[in-house]
Amino acid sequence: LVTTFNIEIGITGAILTKLDGDSRGGAALSVKEVSGKPIKFVERGERMEDLELFYPDRMAQRVLGMGDVLSFVEKAQEVMRQEDAVELQKKIMSAKFDFNDFLKQSQNVAQMGSMSRVVGMIPGMNK
Repeated sequence: LVTTFNIEIGITGAILTKLDGDSRGGAALSVKEVSGKPIKFVERGERMEDLELFYPDRMAQRVLGMGDVLSFVEKAQEVMRQEDAVELQKKIMSAKFDFNDFLKQSQNVAQMGSMSRVVGMIPGMNK
């Protein structure tokens, strides 16, 4: 299918959809091998925010159950400002971390995606 599509239309790259961790590793390798074209994006959900650049090394880490720390850090940076992180660290270190701080952190984690997705980025904690 990929070969025919590439011959008839001429693709420059691929988007791997419905990516749910390790189950698409073989598909990624097949598309690249058969078409000779790179995978440029992956889609991890149904929203536009779920479309991400494809990083082969990160995919390999996920397939091997090693998590994806770089994506985790990038997602955390998207939902939390550096100043807020520094302030939170000070509160924790001075034992002034309260329920409101916990609630704010929980909301930030929720903005990073589903819990299974967040946990899947942490080494040793994949499904």
